[in-house]
Parts: sequence; structure tokens; C-alpha cells
Amino acid sequence: MKKSLKRFLAAIFAAALTLSFVACGGGSGSGGGKDGSDDPETLDIYYWSSGNGKEYMEKVIKAFQDENPDVKINFSPSSAVEGGDIYTDPENVTTDIYFTTQAFYLAHRQYLEPLNDVLDMVSDGVKVRNRLGEAFVESVTADDGKIYSLPWANSVSGFCYNETIFNEKGYKIPKTTDELTALCTLIVSDGLTPFIHYADYWNYPLFTWMAQYAGSEQFDKYWKGIYTTEEGEEKVNDIALFKDNVAKEKAIEVLPGLLSPKGFVYTGSNTLTHTTAQTYFLNGRGLMTPNGSWMENEMRNNLTGKYTFKMMKFPIVSSLGTKLGLEDEQLSAVVSYVDGDATAEETAYVETLSDDIVDRVRAARGIVYSERLQHSTLIPKISPAKELAKKFLSFYYSDKALEIAETTSGMMLPVNYSDNTTRKHPDSDSDFVRSCAEIYAGSSHIIERNYMVPLFYNGGIETFWHYKPVNNFTYISEKSSPKTYAQFSEIEKNWWTDNWDDILTDAGLI
Repeated sequence: MKKSLKRFLAAIFAAALTLSFVACGGGSGSGGGKDGSDDPETLDIYYWSSGNGKEYMEKVIKAFQDENPDVKINFSPSSAVEGGDIYTDPENVTTDIYFTTQAFYLAHRQYLEPLNDVLDMVSDGVKVRNRLGEAFVESVTADDGKIYSLPWANSVSGFCYNETIFNEKGYKIPKTTDELTALCTLIVSDGLTPFIHYADYWNYPLFTWMAQYAGSEQFDKYWKGIYTTEEGEEKVNDIALFKDNVAKEKAIEVLPGLLSPKGFVYTGSNTLTHTTAQTYFLNGRGLMTPNGSWMENEMRNNLTGKYTFKMMKFPIVSSLGTKLGLEDEQLSAVVSYVDGDATAEETAYVETLSDDIVDRVRAARGIVYSERLQHSTLIPKISPAKELAKKFLSFYYSDKALEIAETTSGMMLPVNYSDNTTRKHPDSDSDFVRSCAEIYAGSSHIIERNYMVPLFYNGGIETFWHYKPVNNFTYISEKSSPKTYAQFSEIEKNWWTDNWDDILTDAGLI
């Protein structure tokens, strides 16, 4: 490797690493409480004003101050991602609590205040740990038994689609990836463009298809550096996780059929920012886009009223059907059955199948990609007001604060209400938000990037592929042919082979 990964990582941390494929705000701005106070009764809050906006947070802060009139709060919202100064300039940090996004915070846990005691704080008669759920608490507990980040927002991802044109043309929501490819062909034949995108958002369906194929339990193990081969052999911190991962291959193999044919993708999509791609989508330049539940709130000033939009679940990866011995039409019938909209003929067919096959498809259909973990709430160990910061965080999880967030921004909430409901005001939701909420509420498995082992947070690995598949497969022009899957696979595997020893060294594993 020509450039040391350690130098590369240092640059990332200094710039306050943000995951490029989240709903992010661009540009610069003040933030991080640079004029922070040393008073333990003054709380300096930094807030990353991304897709959920800052209006709801301002209301939450006011509600907290109404209950705590002696507390002063300095609020610093910004579209720029802050938090890296916790690691790069720890002695001069003046922010007491960050609502931000930081991927590899565990690499610098010595500068962070553990948040375990927040879990046992009570609001509305319920402990925070019960609102989060024990499975989630376990997933964010570091190997030292401590928790250093808790979520401040949530999201659900899928294919946002132009409901107006779908209805006008009679397009059916695809159940499988083969049906999605066939739909794209039909859309192009009608003189329309199937996809417009912000390229990094294709990670959402790719992760989902990997989890559908491998199963959610196996997918969760990937984030622990564990890969189980098709023969059942378990490998830990092994290159096979990235180089020979069958689920990765089956997911990426879908993309050439969706992105490589001429006319399937809006010209120039790979160079668009996320807000530009979303604006073009809202104006009808493409009928589908991989995106998240934040889109409508983030783009509220760009809504023209000409079209209506909804979100569909990512279709089931068709290779799962092959794995289960089903033709694609048969797999589609099972998906319709578990969705509850199967025809009588489809129902009769599914009733001939074993429960194991139906249950496997049902589990795959329940997998929804969530971004709860990427919304990092961090408290610097040096903060003089860290106890007040924890009190505010506990209030942030109260029914009052959740209600403000739900009704102001329409966001998917980071925790449930005290009665364990996910939403209380569906009547205030738009049709788009309602479609997102239905997907989220109906999910049985939530997939989240979870950088809890050194292979990821020290090795600097954000995902399971080095080269962006979408950039290699998208049709650009007659003079620039997309790569085949075989061509992409070769350069991808070669990169992991060439760099694996350096990754293990930087991760501290050799």
C-alpha cells in the first residue's frame, strides 16, 4: 500500500468522519459550542442539522428548560459535522453533548464519557434501556462493558417512488429484484427514466440484499468480523468476509441489470449531491431513488405539489429464491403471501410449500435498513456539565420530546414511547411519512452498521466493498461502457488481497 492506513485514518478523524451515504447536510457553519461555558448548570449542545432539521430540537430544548428554568442552554446547530475535536483537541473541547454522526468513536473511547447510567434513568415511569430494547443495548455495548454513544434519531430506507406516475401507468410494486429489472425495462419503453440517485445511497439496498440472502443473524456477525462460509466454516477477522462473501456477490450482481442499460439511470446521476438528486427526483426526472425517510422533511422547500411520493420496501433479492429452489415467479408469490396481498392462485401455491421456506422468505421480507446507529450522541469526558448532559439526554427520550419530534419533523423516533408504541400521531403524517412508518413498524429485523470491533473502527473499514459498485456499473455514454460484474469482481478482490495485511496491522490484529 502506497499510503499508510494510519495516516489515512488520522486525516479522517481530524475531519470528523461522516458516513457519506447518510442523509447529510453540506456546507460549513458554526457549531460545537466554541464559546462554551465551564458552568455545570450551563449546557452547550452541538446539533447536526441534517435531514430532520433543527426546528424540533429547538422545541425539545424549550420543553426541557420549561421543566428546568435554572438551566441555561447554548444551542449550536450546524450543517457541518462536528465531534472530531473530541479526539483531535480533547483538552479544549467546550461542547457538553454532541448530537452528531461519528463512525469510529470507539477508537477514541478514552475521551468519551460512558453513558451506561443514562440507561437506568427513568422518564414516564420507564427506564431508557427499556425504551431502547435490550437487543439494541447489547449491540452498542463495547468490549469493556461500557456504552459510549446512544442514538438521537432513526430512519428507514427503501426505494422512494413517484406514486403519481406509477398510478397513471399502472406500474406494479416489484416483489423481487428480477421484477424490478423488468419494471425498469417497461419504464424505459414508455419513454421515462427508472432511476435517479445519489450514488452512495445504493449502499442501503446492497446491505439489505446481503442480509436477505445470508439471514439477519449472519449479517449481524459480519459487523463482528465473523464470516460463515457456504460450507458452514466460521472465519474471524478473515479476508473471506470481504473477498469471498457470497452474500456480497449476490447483492452486487443485481446492480448491472438496474444501472448498466442505456436509459435506466438519469444521465450524470453519479456526480449529483444528495440534495440535487432528491430535487431532480421530486421534479420527475427519475421515477425511483434509493433514499430514506428523511427525504420529504429535508426537501420540504422543493416540493411542487405536482407529484405525490411514497416509499416501497427494497424487493427481495431473486438469488434467495434460487437458494431456496424457487423460480422467480414462485418467490414473488411467497413474498405476496407474507405481504398479505397474494391472489388466490398464489396463496394456493404457497400452501404447498414447507413452513421453512415460507418462514425464510418472511424473515427476509422483514429486514429493513435503519440508520439509528449512525446518529451518534456523544458526551466528552472533560465536560463540566456531563451530568446535566445525561439528564437532558434522558429527557430527550421522554414521551414529551418524542411527541415533539414526531409531529414537527415526521422523523422515525430513536426509541419507542413509554407504552411501547412506535408512533402516536399518524394523522399528522404525510402519505410519504406514513408509507415509511408502515415499513418501519412492519419490520422484524433492523440492519445497522455497527463498528464495535477493531477490524472496523481501527482498520478504517466502513463497508464490505472498497470500490463503489454503482460507479462501475452505471451507463454514462456510448464512449464509456459499464463494467461487467466479472470485471468489477476482479479489481475488487485484488484490492483486498493487496491491502489486507495493512488493514490487519492498523486494526492491531497482527
